[in-house]
Amino acid sequence: MITASRKWLRPALIILVAAVVVLVVLVTIVPSSDEVLRAIVKRSSDPEGSAFYTVEIWVDEATGDSRAVFRDENGNRTGDILISGKEKFESHKSSATQFIAADAQDEMLKSVEQQLWRYKWLLEKGEAVVIGKEVVDERRVLKIEVRLPSAEGEKIVAIVDEETKLPYLETVYREGKEAESIRSAYEVIEMLPRSSLPAGTFEREVSQDVHRTIQKMSLEQAKYFAEFDLYYLGEEFDRLQIQSIQYYRSYRVYRVSPPPQNKVTIIYAAPGWEPQAGDSPETYVTIEKATADEINEWQQHGREVKDGVLRPTTRGDYMKELLRGQSLVTLWSRTEAEVRDMESVLQRLN
Repeated sequence: MITASRKWLRPALIILVAAVVVLVVLVTIVPSSDEVLRAIVKRSSDPEGSAFYTVEIWVDEATGDSRAVFRDENGNRTGDILISGKEKFESHKSSATQFIAADAQDEMLKSVEQQLWRYKWLLEKGEAVVIGKEVVDERRVLKIEVRLPSAEGEKIVAIVDEETKLPYLETVYREGKEAESIRSAYEVIEMLPRSSLPAGTFEREVSQDVHRTIQKMSLEQAKYFAEFDLYYLGEEFDRLQIQSIQYYRSYRVYRVSPPPQNKVTIIYAAPGWEPQAGDSPETYVTIEKATADEINEWQQHGREVKDGVLRPTTRGDYMKELLRGQSLVTLWSRTEAEVRDMESVLQRLN
């Protein structure tokens, strides 16, 4: 039996009933190539439902483009996620980030669709289990549980529609205690002809400047990286393999902003390694663009480059900075000996 309060479930179910026929079609039939999904979802973490926000979602399965626009209870726009091609553009208030995937299969390119189908996908992959069933207001619902591998002692218990797997209630538990609950109600779910879309639905607004760029790269892409010289430890190091290569670049927003960052991080780990919440990888290399002007600006903001000095960090591991032309290479690992071994095999990548 589902133990969640029906007071939480009924408001969402009442709104959903009008759209249920559409939902069944969406789940069982692939949309035609000239149709786009539009949904408006109201969400609240307030048990009384008086404080809420809405998400308007657009998904074009034929092109892979998608968008989610977030608004507060007064209709003010508070956030925006736009996915087009291999790029994800995310803005929240005064901050905007551009993400670039290494390939079209990257999970981050599904982040808008996950607003609707997260639990459907988790059940299909066997990463969620059904722990209860019930009928509420003539709708069959499932109670499912999701264990979060990235957060020990944390789980999500969700109440979802049995047919569509859309969530009505999601509750996060930490160390056995309820930490947060979110209720969802579906005001609109429909398929629209692409010709009827508002202009600019899948286009970035010109006024939205990028404050930072985060790009995932394959090893082959990194070999052709042209911003500055890259260095690495080879494809393998001490039985560890390259798990990820990420380029991060920030841009100056205000005259008194901290110096912009321009760096590549290469993480080495055992096969199957996944980062845990709050953890840093044990062995990795960062490479930063380090011209004379950039080094001087770092110094003005209190950062001192200690070329060739092996030293402990505040996290308990060790690091060593090495200037190589106009690149600053920093080696990070658990012990002094491992950092020395890293330096002995350091080589050009691009």
